[in-house]
Amino acid sequence: MALVIFGFLGSKPISLKVNAIVLNDNWRWPAAMSLDLAKIRSRMPSYNPNSTLDDRISWLPSSNGIYSAASAMESLRTPHPLVSWYKIVWFPQNIPRMAIKGRLSTLNLVQRYDPQVVTTCVLCNSQVKTHAHLFFECLYSNAIWTQLLNKCGCPGICLS
Repeated sequence: MALVIFGFLGSKPISLKVNAIVLNDNWRWPAAMSLDLAKIRSRMPSYNPNSTLDDRISWLPSSNGIYSAASAMESLRTPHPLVSWYKIVWFPQNIPRMAIKGRLSTLNLVQRYDPQVVTTCVLCNSQVKTHAHLFFECLYSNAIWTQLLNKCGCPGICLS
């Protein structure tokens, strides 16, 4: 298997196998190295290889070595302390990405499974509770958004 180096000018295959630079469980780097090989060496772990162990791939950001979307996200995000109001936004029945994808259990979606459900918005008692109504068309939620935008220094933004 050839190693592929990615850099400024694209990818460049290098015909090099690990066993070409390992001898008796020690790294055996060539004396005169190309820039590409020097880059590889600078990224190599400081420990010596062990020929008695099987090779394996490990996802380092995860404690168990197994990749997950959560561990990838955690490795990419900048950590911040929890704010006092986080439970208002994050709780088991309310996941913000569900709202963005239109997957919240609004009454019009619940009615698909139970036709007996009354779909009138409980905030304004006038229209069918849909995502668009809940976030933008409802007079009650519109008033909340308007106040929030004013507090954030963004007055006069039209929500509908």
